[in-house]
Amino acid sequence: MIGDPAIEAFVAAQGDTRIRGALRLAGTLLTLAILLVFSIDSLEVFHEGVFLIYPVPIVVFWVLGELVVGARRLARQRAPRIPLARVVS
Repeated sequence: MIGDPAIEAFVAAQGDTRIRGALRLAGTLLTLAILLVFSIDSLEVFHEGVFLIYPVPIVVFWVLGELVVGARRLARQRAPRIPLARVVS
């Protein structure tokens, strides 16, 4: 029995959303961890380097999520479909 293409597309889209969400959450949590390491006093002393560090994990994980989802979509499009035999009674 061949699966419904609409259901397969929905499941694939949900998987893509979960991957994006997980990587964005990881980037946000890593940024918060960096923020917790630095105190307010260190922001005054090392403000140039710290302001550059803060957005980097979010941006890196955001781009990584988009690359992973793009690679998954490309792999799904290029994968040949294996025809299943239908039993005719």
